[in-house]
Amino acid sequence: MRRTIIGLLALVVFVGCGGGASYKPVQGATNHGYTTFTSKPYHFSLEIPANWSSVDASTLGDAQAMRDAIAQNPGMKKLFGSDPAKAIASGTKFLAGDLNATINIVVNGAPGTSDSDVTQLPDVMRQQYATLGGTVGTPRYVTIAGHKALSVPVDLTLSGLTKHMVQDVLFANGYSYVLTLSGTSPQFAHIVSTFTVS
Repeated sequence: MRRTIIGLLALVVFVGCGGGASYKPVQGATNHGYTTFTSKPYHFSLEIPANWSSVDASTLGDAQAMRDAIAQNPGMKKLFGSDPAKAIASGTKFLAGDLNATINIVVNGAPGTSDSDVTQLPDVMRQQYATLGGTVGTPRYVTIAGHKALSVPVDLTLSGLTKHMVQDVLFANGYSYVLTLSGTSPQFAHIVSTFTVS
């Protein structure tokens, strides 16, 4: 179990630093200014603001969109290089945002995990981020998509720029789901409240 969690967090660190690129519009139904994105292969959906752009990285056809997003964002380029394969290999399944805020969703296999396993994450996250010069704030347990989840504020400094983010981690359907919210947006609460797993 600990090995699965450490591997998960190693991947989360890469994804938590993206954002700010110009992506393509998300596809889905519009609901009062929000658009629904659904990933059938990874059993999740959520609503994002209709004026945000996105990349569905769970499909191979979006490799060029991911490449474009990486090319337009110095932070992502520094982490992933110019090849989207590294971002996709890290488990990134969805990116969305505007100039002020982004959400990244990482999904990885986590067979045999349950809601109670999130209680093992705070110390592991502190250790992982400390090795990168980051700090983890006070974690709290919340309910997301009907599952116990860990919500952790993180500050990470890369190239002299401190990035504040919140990472929400839950286990469901044999997967780990990590929602990384970077920047500031009053819509974050709505986005997280609409995240579902099936």
